[in-house]
Amino acid sequence: MARKAAWRRYHRDADRGYPLARRLFRTRHTYDLNLQCPRTHSERTNARKLFDHNPIFSEMTDKYRARAYIDRILGAGTSDRLMVPILAYTTSFDDLPADIWQKDVIVKCTHGSGMNCVVPAGDLRARKQARRKINRWLTKIHGARKSEWCYFDLTPGLIVEPLIPAIRDLKLFFYDGELRFIMPENNLGKIPAISIYTPNWQRLPYEFRNFDTAECARPDHLDAIIEIADHLAARFDMIRVDFLLTHDRFYIGELTMYDGSGLVAFSNYDDDLAFARFWRQPHLGFDQKD
Repeated sequence: MARKAAWRRYHRDADRGYPLARRLFRTRHTYDLNLQCPRTHSERTNARKLFDHNPIFSEMTDKYRARAYIDRILGAGTSDRLMVPILAYTTSFDDLPADIWQKDVIVKCTHGSGMNCVVPAGDLRARKQARRKINRWLTKIHGARKSEWCYFDLTPGLIVEPLIPAIRDLKLFFYDGELRFIMPENNLGKIPAISIYTPNWQRLPYEFRNFDTAECARPDHLDAIIEIADHLAARFDMIRVDFLLTHDRFYIGELTMYDGSGLVAFSNYDDDLAFARFWRQPHLGFDQKD
């Protein structure tokens, strides 16, 4: 029922000229959404959500099924070797094996973004809180309000992973198979810190509203990370390939098709415009000219 309601909302908004998408965009940005000739990165992300219905997006978005996709591209066993291991996969919190609670874990819904709960080893209170949240999230269709259609038909499920001592996320932006931007993100402070670098690790001036900025040293494993991400990005006009960094290694994270859902605001319009300069969408009838 919820899935049908999400699709009805999506198609009704399209039939009316996208008033809901336009209103949400306007509240997050300081300018109106242009869908006739999208020029900024935020506009192009919204154009993808509204017009690009590539079915592969759904598989790549599902946190469980994406592992099979990665194995197809990089070779069987790659997800086991280069991703955080899965301790359990199920569609019901109550079906999780009892022994997983003996270590620090993170429980993630596979059909959405941000639906994660950390449960320290032996912490019964945290486990009960996670159960309430997960059971509520399992009934939700993620992305309905933001027009993120690729989540609508995913089968709700959950995975449990060991809690990794990450020092930062590393997000690589590819356009037509070429790496253009690298975004290290540090979530350890009170305010998340984001900075943007070139593939040669030169700091770029782009900033985001409500995020801090910070210099970041070039990761030790960056060359290996880029080589892996190159293969995963080869067939898309735009994709963000995410990695998780620890002190001694890296893990493949997520394959992101809707960067910030096109709703994370740059500090100013010119930054948003400049960040889009490599993204062409001729299959949607758009083409960004230099």
